[in-house]
Parts: sequence; structure tokens; C-alpha cells
Amino acid sequence: MDLYFARGERSEPHEPKTAGGRKRSPGAAGALHLCFDWESCAALRRLGLDASAWEDHIPEDQASSAARETEALCDAWYRLEDRDFTVFEGVSLGKAYRFIMLGLTVRPAAKFLLAAGAAVERHGPRTIWCETSVPKLHQGLLRSLAARRPGCRIELVSRRAASREVLAWKLPDMRLSRPKRAALQALNVLARARSVTLGPRPVLVASYYFSLDNFIRLLAEDPGAFRCLLVDTPNKEKLDLVVRAGAELALDHRREPAFSQSQRESLARMREDWRLAREDRSYRDKLSFRGTPLWPSIEGVLEDFFRTQAEPLAWAAASLDELWRRERPSAALLPYDEIPLQHLVSDIARKHGTPSVVALHGLPDYLPPPFAGGTSPVFSAWGPTLASLCAAPGAWGDRTCLAIGNPHFDGHLRLRRPAPPKEVRTILVLSCPPRNWIMLASESEPQTYATTVCEALRAANARVVFKLHPCESLSYYLRLLKDFDRIEIIKDKPIMECMLEADMVIGPFSTALIEAIILNKPILLAKLTRTPLSPPFDGSWGIKPLSSGDEIHAAVTRLLRHPEEAIADACRPYARILEEFVGPADGRASRRLLTALRRLALDGSAAVEPGDAAAVDA
Repeated sequence: MDLYFARGERSEPHEPKTAGGRKRSPGAAGALHLCFDWESCAALRRLGLDASAWEDHIPEDQASSAARETEALCDAWYRLEDRDFTVFEGVSLGKAYRFIMLGLTVRPAAKFLLAAGAAVERHGPRTIWCETSVPKLHQGLLRSLAARRPGCRIELVSRRAASREVLAWKLPDMRLSRPKRAALQALNVLARARSVTLGPRPVLVASYYFSLDNFIRLLAEDPGAFRCLLVDTPNKEKLDLVVRAGAELALDHRREPAFSQSQRESLARMREDWRLAREDRSYRDKLSFRGTPLWPSIEGVLEDFFRTQAEPLAWAAASLDELWRRERPSAALLPYDEIPLQHLVSDIARKHGTPSVVALHGLPDYLPPPFAGGTSPVFSAWGPTLASLCAAPGAWGDRTCLAIGNPHFDGHLRLRRPAPPKEVRTILVLSCPPRNWIMLASESEPQTYATTVCEALRAANARVVFKLHPCESLSYYLRLLKDFDRIEIIKDKPIMECMLEADMVIGPFSTALIEAIILNKPILLAKLTRTPLSPPFDGSWGIKPLSSGDEIHAAVTRLLRHPEEAIADACRPYARILEEFVGPADGRASRRLLTALRRLALDGSAAVEPGDAAAVDA
């Protein structure tokens, strides 16, 4: 059976053609269609063709081992003969970039090879049809697969749909416009003037994320604790919070990097080493996955790193190194340390002997957490169960894991928890944003989830609000869900406002479900794919995942018809989840985090445990 890889709208007015100009129908009769998007899959099925998401063909028993192999691959691309040739100012730019390379290039490539390779082995195609709207990365992988199979050829089918490539992550641009740069410099002048009146204080270098807002408010209440230097710029809505806390923006907002001569020579050596690496057969050969070469497909991504990413990363590393020499920070605080800029902060801190802490910003997609590349020695993991899972072998076992709560939830936990609703009048549905770096997650998962849940709620006698993730397109979902005229789709309204107005929450695995638990809202957990779940949402803690539209419909019907009994059943496991996963549910996590940072700054100790909470808070 031939294979046909499809991507893009099927309603285009022109006739698709092969690369040789022959007309083709949108699809191939008798072929197995592996689709990159939900629309293609649905449209091809309407034509009576055999179509499914390509991720559905990933062998489930191979996903875990493949994930480990991709981790190893992401330590190989910046090494030539076992030498890291991306070292700059004593830190590895390649290692700082590895998580981006893993999530946006290497793991998607491995996922696709698992699925396409399994389909090729199972069906033995003579021809692999591939629409030109399929990303170039995947087209290259299909060529490699076809080349390894005698008698198999690849045929491109021209389509007008724009191709979305697998793009490299871009470093946040610190070269701001002149007005913005002047405004930020004025804020820094005010912060430094205030700092003089407060006298000498230990210096804390921090990366901003909204999960640290309550901690920053605490710094405003306790200005003598630290002089806070932020390595990135919050959005304009949060600048007022930063100003009131007296925080300064740490990096120099100049238009062009100002490298020293030795630094420019170091960058030149790095690019020369890259030229040697790409000509080295052993280097190219090691970039393969289960016998299929990746080099022809990912060479352009690696070239893009050395052409466009290495210099901004080097500038960030040089700026941070200069900051450390000038300010001599006592500690560093990060919401994560895998994204390049934050990873560099962690590495520069380690280089100078400064302790750094990662305050977990959200629940990992599965546990033990997969992020093994960070370098911060202390990790704040909310509650004791989550901390123990993060400290398990194969996770972050070489770090000190603290169980001091989550600063993001402090404001809600300080309030008296509301009673559960007595009836369900408003249902809040949380969207399912794409998680393409997870081995079993599907690109069509967000659309499959949205349409399945909305169909299950079509006849519900309640107001239904569908809340999008900030990364998702409102116009796209308005088109996708146009047939569900009773469903209200919103994007920009704060999630907590939506939850306060709702009587029940339906959602996929996400940190937002913890916020629903804090507000005592009954939860229906929708798990409609093969993606594995982690505690407390794997069913072992009393929240049973629903795996079909029929199950969701039945659960909603019970909540609407027998609200008192059904709501009580749904809320029963919450107390244990709050204590074990969120941490001491008292709204004082920011205070405990501040105490841990003070201890680290003074003597390098971070011995703050749940049992110390009373003493810490006192």
C-alpha cells in the first residue's frame, strides 16, 4: 500500500499536481494517508479515503526509549571528536540551546521517523506521496527513508498551501528601539537612586515570569532583603509591579553587541569549527536516528544556529559575565533553566560560584520531569510528593529539591477557600495547546480535543465558555468551532477571572487545573490521546481521566442532573492534592522562597523544608 503525507486545506481551487506536472486528486485512492493537521484528516475521510494523524502510527512501546535517544542526540550536535566547540566565555552555547534543539528539531524528527518508519515497514509502499506543504524537515526525512528501501520512490505533490517550517527559537531581542531603551534606562535611574537610600544589600539576579509576581510583590514589601536585577524585560502591564519592587533591568539595552577583540576571535573560531564539523564524515554520521541519517534534514537548522543564533547568545553570555563581575550577585532565581537565556544565567552563576534556584513555574507534562539539562543546583518543586518525584533517579536527582510551595498560588491560598458550587450553570472548557515535543502527542490533538469536547457539550443546559491558551489563534478557533453556536470562545480574559465565574472546569492536563482545585471547582479531566499523564491526574489520586466524548457527555449530564452528589465526588481528592503537590497550602510560599534565597546568599544552605514552615514564616 502506498503512503500519502498530507498537510493543508483541502478546499483549494486548483488541482494538485506532481512535481512533473501531472494532475492528481487531493489524495490517492488505495493509499494510507498520514496527515499533519486535523483539517486534512477530516476532509480526506469525507472523501472516503483512509486517513489518520501521522503521530497515531508511533509504536507506543518505543516512545520512551526514543525520547532517551533524542536526549543523547542533543548532546552530540555541538561536539566534534567529543570536544564542545561552542564554548564561549567559559559556558557552552550549544548546551544552552539544547532544549530548543530537542523540542523544535530533534524530537519532532525522531517522532516522525518512528511513525513513518513503522508505516513503511508495515505497508511496504512502492511510492511515498508527499505534499509540498509538508515541512522541509519531514520531506528530507522521507527521502532518507525511501533511499534505504529498494524499489521505493518519493513523489512530491505540489500544493498551494504555505509551508510552515520547523523554525529555530529566537533569542528575545534586547536591542530595543531608542524610545523604549530611553524609558527603561530612566526606570533604572529611579531604581538605583532608591537603592542608594536603602544602603548595601545582597544582589539577586532574577528572570521574570508571571509565576513570580507574588514573590516580586514581597520584595516591594521587604526592600531590604535583596537588590533585584532582572535579566529580561517584563511586558508593559507588569512594569509597574517591577518598578514598585525597586527591581533594575540588568542587561545593557544597546543596538549592537559590543564584543572585545578576544571575544570576536572566540566567535570566529566557533564558526570555523562548525565549518570543519560539517565536512567531517564522523560528525555527520553520528547525527542519525535508528539507522536513518538526520544530517540532510537538520543541516539547515544547525547552519541557522551558527549564522543567526550564536552571536546573540554569545552577547547574552558576555553581558551576563560582565554583570557578575560588576555586581557580584549573592544568588540567582529562575522560573526555569532550560530556555537559552535562563540557562546562561544558571551557567554563569555556576562559573562564578553563585547559588541559583529554579522555582518551578508549572507542572511538568509528565514525571519524573524530562528536563535533565539544567544546571541550577537548587530546585523548588512545590509540595513534598512533587519534590520527591523530581528528585527520583533519572530526573533531577543531583539537585537539592525543596518543597516550599508555589509563589504563583499565594494570593489565592491566603483567601478562605470558597465552598463548592451547588449547581452547574457555567462550564469553563480549557483548550489543549500543542505539545509537539512530547513523543506521543499529536499535532492534531488540540483540534480533536476541541471538537470532541464541544460535541459532548452541544446539548448541555448550561453556559459553555471555551478559553484559549495565549499561544493559540482566536480566529482559527472561531472557524473551527463555527457549528457550535452556543459556545462562547474567549482568549484574552485572565484565566482566574474565567474560573471564578465558572461552576465547573473541563480541561486537559495543565497547571490551570491546580488553580481550579484551589477555587474548589469540580474538574473533568479530558484525556483523548495516548499521551501519558502524571500524578495527580493519572487516576491514582481520585481524578479519573475521561477518554472519549461519550464519557465527557455522561459526566456532564450527571453533574447537571445530580449536582450535589456529583460535585461532592469530584471535589473529594482536592485536600490531599493541595498539600502533596502544591505544597503547604497556606499562601506563604513566596516568604519561604525568600528565606531559602537569603540562606543561600549567606552560607550556601537551602535547608527549607515543610516542617520548617512555622519558623520560616515567623
